[in-house]
Amino acid sequence: MKSGVIILMSVIALILNTSLYGQQIGRRHMLNTDSIAVYKNVSEVSVQNCLGNLLQAIVKSNSKYYKQGVSFYGLHISNRKKYWYLEIFIDQWHGTKDTSYTAMLKMKNAVFLCSGDLRNNSLFSKVGLHCQKIKFVASKKQIEPMLMDPSLQGTLNICSGLPIYVEVYTPDPIQGYQMNVKKH
Repeated sequence: MKSGVIILMSVIALILNTSLYGQQIGRRHMLNTDSIAVYKNVSEVSVQNCLGNLLQAIVKSNSKYYKQGVSFYGLHISNRKKYWYLEIFIDQWHGTKDTSYTAMLKMKNAVFLCSGDLRNNSLFSKVGLHCQKIKFVASKKQIEPMLMDPSLQGTLNICSGLPIYVEVYTPDPIQGYQMNVKKH
């Protein structure tokens, strides 16, 4: 009788663990042979107005290409000693190229998923103590490199501190900003 109860308990535990698989944050599970679902907890961040103005201009200039619930903007920032390097591009929740996002920035009707040097960066601030749960689908197939010329590229001295070298990959140019390809 004891062995029957132990087997029954083992089967129940196995069923519970299997039914929760893929729903746990930070876990991955296969949707089909070509893609994988990624669940993550990301911090919500805000941005200084000087950078926020650029992000708002990107959203406004490319609103006809951005589909809420389908698209998001990928934002990567890194410190290159003498300047910040900032790359921004439109991506999709189903078929993303990158899964290293650690933060989310909401601006008007657009979402920016952020990665890179966010912690020791005065341009970004964490909002609240809670994380936001996100799910996106990454392709397991090799993704072709982006063959789009930047819509904005160059050094911007829009914030105090280090200059920001920006590369924005969107279909339309960013209104109110000029190309200036000189790197530091």
